[in-house]
Amino acid sequence: MRVSRALRAGLTASLAVALSTLAGAPAPAAGPANPTTAPLAAPLAASVDATAPTPAAAPRAEAAGALRVSPRVFVGGQALTFAGRLPGRGVRRVVLQRNGNRPGDSWNRVDGSGARTRRDGSFSFTHPAPAMFGISYRVVSGGTATRGVKLTARSQDLTLAVAGTSSPTRAPAGEPFRLVVDTTPTLQRRPDARGLPVFAGRDLTLQERGPGPAHAWTTVARSTVGPKGLGYFGGLRRPAGQSVFRVRQEAVTSGANAIGWYPSFPTAITVGGSARPAQAPAGR
Repeated sequence: MRVSRALRAGLTASLAVALSTLAGAPAPAAGPANPTTAPLAAPLAASVDATAPTPAAAPRAEAAGALRVSPRVFVGGQALTFAGRLPGRGVRRVVLQRNGNRPGDSWNRVDGSGARTRRDGSFSFTHPAPAMFGISYRVVSGGTATRGVKLTARSQDLTLAVAGTSSPTRAPAGEPFRLVVDTTPTLQRRPDARGLPVFAGRDLTLQERGPGPAHAWTTVARSTVGPKGLGYFGGLRRPAGQSVFRVRQEAVTSGANAIGWYPSFPTAITVGGSARPAQAPAGR
């Protein structure tokens, strides 16, 4: 039986595609569209790589409520309250998980965290805040989890100045002077230090840098932070010349706080020269 030239060409092309598929090699370039080759090409386009990794299943997000974290403005180590609700009833254990929100990051347990829910699934507990920027926390129990809440810590900072004179870095010679510490300063180009919380009663330590190559810091006086975030060191006397001071905010470890100590930048105070009392504003 004679086979037409067009049919023979079609059969040859189909056989070439099938052999190429079995061998794992690319199929030869095809000529004009041929209905005979269409069924063979379709399965290739829809194939799935069975060796590709499957993403790990994360606990499902809590749909009946949201996680609330307070306060919203905090520093690293400050006690935060995590409050919310997980679906279902019954007392169960919950833990914190965190995610750095970088490509490839996953949720990981926060060491030392944990609490128990009430019978209705609600919870409220405290844990020290992270000192990082833009990290998310969530509460997890078994296969359920709350939504993540992004947390960004403020950076601790404090400034030191001479109180009651025309210059913050000059003190009168032969007279006692007072230094004022601001633990919630407003600093230019420092949005990470805006709105710092006041830790009234926090211990402050005034230190003076010694002479010589070691420049060891010696404790001069102690004070505490007031309700407005200020602290004072009075009755200081120094001979004419320059003295270098710094102030340490000491650690806060009461309750669930785990805030580390933090020093001010060294501040050079010139004793003598043009230091004079500050002028009071008109009308005061």
